[in-house]
Amino acid sequence: MNRFAIVFDLDGTLVNSLPDICGNVNRVREHLGLVAWDPARIRPHIGRGVEYLLSGALPESPAVDRPRLIDLFRAFYMETPALGGATYPGVRLALERIRSSPAVALGIATNKHTRVAERTLEHYLPGLAFDAVCGADSVSRKKPDPAHLLETLGRLGVAPARACFVGDDPVDLACARAAGVTFYAAAYGFGGVEADAEGRLESFGELFAKLPVELGLPRGV
Repeated sequence: MNRFAIVFDLDGTLVNSLPDICGNVNRVREHLGLVAWDPARIRPHIGRGVEYLLSGALPESPAVDRPRLIDLFRAFYMETPALGGATYPGVRLALERIRSSPAVALGIATNKHTRVAERTLEHYLPGLAFDAVCGADSVSRKKPDPAHLLETLGRLGVAPARACFVGDDPVDLACARAAGVTFYAAAYGFGGVEADAEGRLESFGELFAKLPVELGLPRGV
């Protein structure tokens, strides 16, 4: 059997990391002597990478300081990847069941920096191996460009027709459509992606019912 690939976004799909992202943004703001922002004010800037995030969440800082602040944000995140976040219900069990199948390759395509993504996974899903973790720095172009997903699939050795992508943000949907990959919308996440009933997941465990029967995975958890 040709392997099937399931590629996941990370933030808002596997992990409710909104408190972590916002908390570390506010650590940078406080470092600069600025008042903390409410998460609702930071949220619209999440999903397109750290440059976009800090450009929107630190409008007071000049552009020339942005590289230094990006490094500071990453250092804070590496030091404290968890500031109140949590994996979504059922994620660990579902991934362990999927991981047990030799017919499935697991990947991550995130606009986080790869090492920060790995640190996040180490904290929230310790011991659970992914076949490829592709952050924005490890691909030629980040989401929503299809290259991000296509290069991830290339590392997994799986064609787009034998893959699906799960994400919570419109950026993820645009990436999957451009890459010709089936997309499932993590409607339970914080990204606000829209999808019809066929492509919508109200909980992580609903993914099982969407996967090819030939994989031999349970139809629900």
